[in-house]
Amino acid sequence: MTYVLSREALAACLAVSTRGREAAKIDEIVRAVCEASGVDRLAVYSPSRLSQVARARQIVMYEAWQAGLSANAIGRVLKRDHSTVLHGIRAEEQRRAAL
Repeated sequence: MTYVLSREALAACLAVSTRGREAAKIDEIVRAVCEASGVDRLAVYSPSRLSQVARARQIVMYEAWQAGLSANAIGRVLKRDHSTVLHGIRAEEQRRAAL
């Protein structure tokens, strides 16, 4: 028996597959940043605004952006608005430029 997916069904499958890869890539970055900074991995995904957590989250945003992910994709995974992600990326860029 052969199954044929409609264009809409195929697009939906590809979207789910892409989101899974984005989440996996960001989770890998989160693990590395948390290991280096000592911040709890779950705290990065939480709404915490503690300075250490926010800084680690901004580093994750920056590194994910450098890895080619969009601000919308990063925001989806970290449960943040894309404008928050862009702010985090700019903040980290400024910190790195000051070094």
